Amino acid sequence: MLAEKCPNCGAFLPVRQAGVTVRTCEFCGLEVPGAVVEVERLTTPRMAAKPPVAGRPRDGRGLAIAVPVVPTIAVVVLLAARGGPSGSAPPAATTVEAEAPLPSAGASAESPAEKPPARALREVIERAGGADAVDLGALAAYAETQVRALAPDALPILFNCTFVRADGRADLTLTGDARCAWEYRAPSRVKRPDGIPTGVRASVPCVLSFTAGASSMHGDVIERSYDLDDCRRWHALRPPRCTPSEIWERARAQGAPTDAVARLHLGARYRSPYDPVDPTDEADRPERGTWRLEIERDTGEDFRFETPDDCGQAPPSAVERAVMTAVERLKPALLACARRAAGKHDVIEAFEQTWRLQRDGARARVAFADPGVDIEGMFQGDLDEIRARWAACADAVAPRITLPASLPEVRLVLRVETGGRLTLAPPPFD
Repeated sequence: MLAEKCPNCGAFLPVRQAGVTVRTCEFCGLEVPGAVVEVERLTTPRMAAKPPVAGRPRDGRGLAIAVPVVPTIAVVVLLAARGGPSGSAPPAATTVEAEAPLPSAGASAESPAEKPPARALREVIERAGGADAVDLGALAAYAETQVRALAPDALPILFNCTFVRADGRADLTLTGDARCAWEYRAPSRVKRPDGIPTGVRASVPCVLSFTAGASSMHGDVIERSYDLDDCRRWHALRPPRCTPSEIWERARAQGAPTDAVARLHLGARYRSPYDPVDPTDEADRPERGTWRLEIERDTGEDFRFETPDDCGQAPPSAVERAVMTAVERLKPALLACARRAAGKHDVIEAFEQTWRLQRDGARARVAFADPGVDIEGMFQGDLDEIRARWAACADAVAPRITLPASLPEVRLVLRVETGGRLTLAPPPFD
């Protein structure tokens, strides 16, 4: 089979499988419908093929280096407690059941070829409001039940849905690739198989996906295989505090058109193959997620909105406010670092920094740092050098942060825009 490349970043796309018309690029998050350009046959395992370091986007938000701007599309959505995930994992060697066509709202006639899993999914969708206005909470609960029937320890990692209306319901009838997907990781499966010694590459079916959509109505859980390290790239998600309608409400306040449908994504941190590894990280310890809502426009710029999953969150404590105040005082210095690092590269929109800080006397010490660059457009130059300049400058500023005695260690995630805005992941800090 010929390998296919992502038209955005050039990474190899997941292998085609029966009935699946849209594939998501593992590297930049772009969703690729239909046919794409075929390239030469792969001669290495698929997960070993990585894009060049110089072109690394950051968490799917920055675009590839020296290519035209292509809007990135969110990956997957989780809505477990009130609302459910699916991501961009390579397909495992599993058998996919024949898919049944998606019925229109209110349809009840069964296809003669319809298999039990597809029939059960169709009935769940009908009870949840119909294919043109499905309740994502009800569909998410069903997806989780199906996944955990195969892997009781499965943890949600991603949720993605293509067409979500302002009332929080999804329309699975708008296009042939309309769908919602939930993705989980089974920690018990992330282990080297018996009989395969260290030194031999091992892939395990650690990711389980459930998808419902116009061309994805088979009703089965799909098991996807990753290398052991790749299994842990997405951090597990806490149960969502926000519902899709609440995210839409926030987006409307920022100018989102109410008569549109949006792509909705929920996910926690992602560590790419190029990110440094924090030895204290626990990928299976659930973290608060971040929502992304995107609306494509025929003219003008697409609408994009991002917000933490913090609906109903208690106000910051006195200790958390003290940390926020300490970071705010450093805003002029961090903005200067960002502008100096960006230089004349106008396509650099922002820099990011993940810090794990430890209390060292009255000041903070950088125990771990992971810098990132957010690019929008075409970039030419040495991105690694720019990232290094930013990291060196920002890390020199960090010790000015004073950590309260009751908070000996804290993980902070900063975004510093070259236009003058600084945002800090709100409390509770991990």
